[in-house]
Amino acid sequence: MVLLLIGCGNDLAAPQLSLDQGEETNVWQAAKLGQVEPLKAALAKGIDLNVLNQDGWAPLHLAVVGNQVAAVEWLLKNGVRINAETAGSRSALDIALTPGFMENEGQRNVREEIVKLLRQHGGQRGSACCGKTG
Repeated sequence: MVLLLIGCGNDLAAPQLSLDQGEETNVWQAAKLGQVEPLKAALAKGIDLNVLNQDGWAPLHLAVVGNQVAAVEWLLKNGVRINAETAGSRSALDIALTPGFMENEGQRNVREEIVKLLRQHGGQRGSACCGKTG
Protein backbone atom coordinates (compact mmCIF):
# COMPACT_ATOMS: atom_id res chain seq x y z
CA MET A 1 0.00 0.00 0.00
CA VAL A 2 2.84 2.38 0.82
CA LEU A 3 4.40 1.81 -2.60
CA LEU A 4 1.04 2.42 -4.22
CA LEU A 5 0.67 5.73 -2.40
CA ILE A 6 4.19 6.79 -3.32
CA GLY A 7 3.60 5.71 -6.93
CA CYS A 8 0.53 7.95 -7.08
CA GLY A 9 2.56 10.97 -6.07
CA ASN A 10 1.61 11.07 -2.40
CA ASP A 11 4.15 12.55 -0.04
CA LEU A 12 3.99 10.29 2.98
CA ALA A 13 6.15 12.69 4.99
CA ALA A 14 3.68 15.52 4.51
CA PRO A 15 1.14 16.13 7.26
CA GLN A 16 -2.12 14.44 6.39
CA LEU A 17 -5.46 15.96 7.23
CA SER A 18 -7.98 13.54 8.56
CA LEU A 19 -11.30 13.61 6.78
CA ASP A 20 -14.41 12.30 8.38
CA GLN A 21 -16.51 9.98 6.24
CA GLY A 22 -18.94 12.75 5.30
CA GLU A 23 -16.23 15.11 4.06
CA GLU A 24 -14.57 12.36 2.02
CA THR A 25 -17.81 11.42 0.38
CA ASN A 26 -18.67 15.05 -0.30
CA VAL A 27 -15.35 15.76 -2.05
CA TRP A 28 -15.58 12.78 -4.40
CA GLN A 29 -19.32 12.99 -4.98
CA ALA A 30 -19.14 16.73 -5.53
CA ALA A 31 -16.46 16.25 -8.19
CA LYS A 32 -18.41 13.53 -9.97
CA LEU A 33 -21.60 15.59 -9.88
CA GLY A 34 -19.85 18.81 -10.89
CA GLN A 35 -20.67 20.64 -7.65
CA VAL A 36 -17.89 23.19 -7.24
CA GLU A 37 -19.07 24.81 -3.98
CA PRO A 38 -18.35 21.74 -1.79
CA LEU A 39 -14.93 21.51 -3.45
CA LYS A 40 -14.27 25.16 -2.57
CA ALA A 41 -15.35 24.51 1.02
CA ALA A 42 -13.06 21.47 1.25
CA LEU A 43 -10.11 23.44 -0.08
CA ALA A 44 -10.84 26.25 2.41
CA LYS A 45 -10.69 23.64 5.22
CA GLY A 46 -7.29 22.52 3.97
CA ILE A 47 -8.49 19.20 2.60
CA ASP A 48 -6.14 17.67 0.04
CA LEU A 49 -8.07 17.50 -3.22
CA ASN A 50 -5.59 14.93 -4.53
CA VAL A 51 -6.58 12.33 -1.96
CA LEU A 52 -7.61 8.98 -3.41
CA ASN A 53 -10.85 7.32 -2.38
CA GLN A 54 -11.12 3.66 -1.37
CA ASP A 55 -11.21 2.71 -5.06
CA GLY A 56 -8.00 4.62 -5.75
CA TRP A 57 -9.54 7.59 -7.58
CA ALA A 58 -9.00 11.31 -6.91
CA PRO A 59 -11.71 13.97 -7.33
CA LEU A 60 -10.23 14.98 -10.72
CA HIS A 61 -10.64 11.45 -12.03
CA LEU A 62 -14.27 11.38 -10.89
CA ALA A 63 -15.02 14.79 -12.39
CA VAL A 64 -13.72 13.46 -15.73
CA VAL A 65 -15.84 10.29 -15.44
CA GLY A 66 -18.87 12.44 -14.69
CA ASN A 67 -18.21 14.68 -17.72
CA GLN A 68 -18.11 17.70 -15.39
CA VAL A 69 -16.22 20.39 -17.31
CA ALA A 70 -16.66 23.11 -14.66
CA ALA A 71 -15.40 20.83 -11.88
CA VAL A 72 -12.43 19.66 -13.95
CA GLU A 73 -11.53 23.25 -14.78
CA TRP A 74 -11.89 24.41 -11.17
CA LEU A 75 -9.81 21.53 -9.83
CA LEU A 76 -7.05 22.25 -12.36
CA LYS A 77 -7.03 25.94 -11.48
CA ASN A 78 -6.80 25.10 -7.78
CA GLY A 79 -3.68 23.00 -7.78
CA VAL A 80 -4.66 19.37 -8.18
CA ARG A 81 -2.01 17.14 -9.68
CA ILE A 82 -3.18 16.83 -13.27
CA ASN A 83 -1.10 13.72 -13.95
CA ALA A 84 -1.84 11.92 -10.71
CA GLU A 85 -2.80 8.35 -11.43
CA THR A 86 -5.55 6.13 -10.14
CA ALA A 87 -4.62 2.98 -8.26
CA GLY A 88 -4.79 1.36 -11.72
CA SER A 89 -2.13 3.75 -13.09
CA ARG A 90 -4.54 5.75 -15.25
CA SER A 91 -4.33 9.52 -15.55
CA ALA A 92 -7.27 11.88 -15.96
CA LEU A 93 -6.35 12.13 -19.66
CA ASP A 94 -6.47 8.34 -20.00
CA ILE A 95 -9.95 8.35 -18.51
CA ALA A 96 -11.08 11.20 -20.75
CA LEU A 97 -9.83 9.37 -23.84
CA THR A 98 -11.72 6.18 -22.92
CA PRO A 99 -15.00 5.96 -24.82
CA GLY A 100 -18.00 6.00 -22.50
CA PHE A 101 -20.55 3.21 -22.33
CA MET A 102 -23.63 4.14 -24.38
CA GLU A 103 -22.25 7.63 -24.82
CA ASN A 104 -24.35 10.03 -26.87
CA GLU A 105 -23.09 12.79 -29.15
CA GLY A 106 -23.48 15.50 -26.51
CA GLN A 107 -21.45 13.50 -24.03
CA ARG A 108 -18.75 12.90 -26.65
CA ASN A 109 -18.54 16.65 -27.26
CA VAL A 110 -18.19 17.31 -23.53
CA ARG A 111 -15.52 14.62 -23.25
CA GLU A 112 -13.61 16.22 -26.15
CA GLU A 113 -13.79 19.54 -24.30
CA ILE A 114 -12.37 17.88 -21.19
CA VAL A 115 -9.56 16.26 -23.21
CA LYS A 116 -8.67 19.67 -24.66
CA LEU A 117 -8.71 21.26 -21.21
CA LEU A 118 -6.51 18.54 -19.72
CA ARG A 119 -4.02 18.83 -22.57
CA GLN A 120 -3.90 22.62 -22.23
CA HIS A 121 -2.92 22.15 -18.57
CA GLY A 122 -0.21 19.60 -19.37
CA GLY A 123 -2.19 16.39 -19.03
CA GLN A 124 -0.31 13.27 -20.02
CA ARG A 125 -1.11 9.59 -20.37
CA GLY A 126 -0.60 7.44 -17.28
CA SER A 127 1.90 4.66 -16.82
CA ALA A 128 -0.75 2.01 -17.66
CA CYS A 129 -1.04 3.45 -21.16
CA CYS A 130 0.91 1.68 -23.86
CA GLY A 131 3.27 4.04 -25.57
CA LYS A 132 2.34 6.99 -23.31
CA THR A 133 1.45 9.23 -26.21
CA GLY A 134 0.01 12.46 -24.79
